[in-house]
Amino acid sequence: MKRKIRFLTAVFAFLSVLTSMPFSVNAAQAESGVEYRISDDGTYVIITGITEEFPSVKIESEIEGLPVKEIAASAFQNKYSLYTIEIPDSVTVIGEAAFRNCRSLVSVRLPAGLKELKMDTFRDCSVLSSITLPSTLETIGDFCFQGCIKLGKLTIPALVNEIGYDAFMECESIMLNVKENAYAAEYAAANNVNTEFSGTGTYFFLMMTLGTVVLFAAVFFVIFIAKKIIKKSSGK
Repeated sequence: MKRKIRFLTAVFAFLSVLTSMPFSVNAAQAESGVEYRISDDGTYVIITGITEEFPSVKIESEIEGLPVKEIAASAFQNKYSLYTIEIPDSVTVIGEAAFRNCRSLVSVRLPAGLKELKMDTFRDCSVLSSITLPSTLETIGDFCFQGCIKLGKLTIPALVNEIGYDAFMECESIMLNVKENAYAAEYAAANNVNTEFSGTGTYFFLMMTLGTVVLFAAVFFVIFIAKKIIKKSSGK
């Protein structure tokens, strides 16, 4: 009798441990390589990371019949093998430091409706060279692209009205296109960020002024020489 009780106790203990184990990996995760959780209100999906060190990740716009709307803070941080990632337009929030220190990340496809890049989003992504900021973007957070030494030409959308502290610090190859954004032109001038000043900003104004002065000087010189020639010809 005691043996039966001990046996049954062991079985119940085993079943208790088994049922408490977190079986969170499902078909959607296995196919895409992403880890996720459902929002507290049960209406959308939050991407929390990747199951393995995949070189390329394409996040689905829908998982378990729910829209994928958020990438959690630090979700892909320190994923050294991540080379490219494509984020669907369903995503409206990308958390702080989501891709920080992804040392192999070369290109990112951002969602079309994104309004904010938070602090440290791509900090120390040292080989990131291709990224297009969506036209809906309004905010670039502190240190967002710090240490992205390979990042080259980057167009700042017209709606951006806030660029955080040292957002482009140590971006040795950066060349901002600010022709649609006077605020970004002013920011670049104040923070010594290399810029294609093509129509806005203090720097452009100064360059236009200098160009105008040089042009008038050249015209005056040509007129002066022409008068000299005409006078000399009349004297003959």
